[in-house]
Amino acid sequence: MPSWLLSDTPTVVGIYDVLAQSDKGSTLMLHALLSFDEGRPAVTKTTDVKCVHMGPPFGTHHYQCHAAGSAMLSNEERRKIKTFVGRRLKEREAERARLRRAAREREIRAEYCILPSPQKPTRAFPLWRFSCVGFALQAYRTAHIELLGSPLPLRTLDDLKRFYPYAAAKLDDPQMRKLWGIASGDSWPVSLVGYVLHSLNREPADIRAMPYIPQPGDEHFPRTELYSTR
Repeated sequence: MPSWLLSDTPTVVGIYDVLAQSDKGSTLMLHALLSFDEGRPAVTKTTDVKCVHMGPPFGTHHYQCHAAGSAMLSNEERRKIKTFVGRRLKEREAERARLRRAAREREIRAEYCILPSPQKPTRAFPLWRFSCVGFALQAYRTAHIELLGSPLPLRTLDDLKRFYPYAAAKLDDPQMRKLWGIASGDSWPVSLVGYVLHSLNREPADIRAMPYIPQPGDEHFPRTELYSTR
C-alpha cells in the first residue's frame, strides 16, 4: 500500500493511518498526524478528518490533510496502537486536571521535543514527550512496526527553520532549543514528516521487514523516483 497525496478524488483512510499536512500545498511535509476515524469511505484534501497528534498540545482534533500513508494494519496492530494512544490521552487529561486543581500554569510546549523523540517520562517531566513524527513512530513501534532506521540525514538550524516555519522564531532562542533537545552542535538527525510517508510508500511486507533509511530530500513527498499513484 503506497503513500499518496490527497486530492479531490475520495480515497479510504483507515484508523491510525498516517496523515500529513504540507507547506501551503507544496511537497514539503510539515506535520504528521494519525487518523482517529474508524475508516472513512470518502476522504479528500478538503475532508475534516478526526486526528490524534502532538500539536503541541497533544490531543485530538479535526483537520484537513494533504497526504496519507498506510501500512495496512492488522486488527492486532490496531489494538496495540489503540492501547498506546488511549493511555497517552488519559495521561494528558490527568495531568491537566492535576494542574487545574493546583492552580498552576505550565508551558504546554514542554511536552514537545525534537531530539530525541520520543522521550520516556522522567522525574523532571512525568509524561511522554514527542515531536509530531516521534508520536507516530512510537505508536507504530508499539505494534512492532519500526518505520525509520538510521542514519538519518543531518539537518542544520536553517534547515529546521525551513521545515518548521511556524516555530522559526522559537528555534532562534537558545533556551527553547535546549528544551527541544537541539542545544548542542550545529546539525542534528531529526525525524521529519516526509520520511514517514516514504517509509510507508512500500509493500506492507517490506514495511514490517526493514525500517526505511531516509535520504536527503525525503522531507518532500513525493520524490519522483518513489512516487506511486493510488
